[in-house]
Amino acid sequence: QSALRMSGLVSMNETGAFLFSALQQEHTEDTLRRLLLDNYDTDEETAAQDVRYFVEYLRQNDLLVEE
Repeated sequence: QSALRMSGLVSMNETGAFLFSALQQEHTEDTLRRLLLDNYDTDEETAAQDVRYFVEYLRQNDLLVEE
C-alpha cells in the first residue's frame, strides 16, 4: 500500500541493490549480513551496520513486508 503511495525514486548503491535483490526471497537480517560477507570484501561490523541501516530505511518507508 505504501509503495503505491510513494511518488519518488529510491536510489541505491551497489550494496543496497544487492540487498534489495536478495529480499525478493525471505531472509533474516543475519542471513543478509552473511550474504554481504560472502559477496563483498567487508568485515562483520560493517556488514551488520549496512544491513541494519538498509532494513530500517525500508521499515521507515513502509517498503518491507514482515511476517
